[in-house]
Amino acid sequence: MHAARNGMTVSKTWVAEVVRAHRYEVADLRRRFKRHVPPAQPCNAVWGVDFTGKADLAKRIHPVLGVIDYGSRSALVLRPLPNRTAITTLKALLAAMETYGVPAAIQTDNEAVFTSRLFRFSLRLLGYGTACPRPERLGRTAGLNGCSGL
Repeated sequence: MHAARNGMTVSKTWVAEVVRAHRYEVADLRRRFKRHVPPAQPCNAVWGVDFTGKADLAKRIHPVLGVIDYGSRSALVLRPLPNRTAITTLKALLAAMETYGVPAAIQTDNEAVFTSRLFRFSLRLLGYGTACPRPERLGRTAGLNGCSGL
């Protein structure tokens, strides 16, 4: 890739020597990136909605709906649902809105429930858009997977 653009290449040995020579600066930068505090968001501005699963003794997986408020970083809802249909998900989401208030935005991943016509239409009726430009960045709600404690 580099050779195609500039007509020169970089060897692995040279890269290893440069990294070794600057290892303390690299370690300092990594430490700063790890300890970076994200900017504060107001509470009830953005909710992240995702599904996780919990296995019973018969090894059947039961869906659990998780709703996280990005501002307070609290899990608002961890509710086991009988199935993963749009109607059931909407009922649980509307119950959460009754309890905690209405968020300014809702973020979901591209799971079939969240991309169904009924779910998208219902969110449009409530005044929410349905586009999630980068679903791979929904790490807060994906963090519920395996941590539901039900």
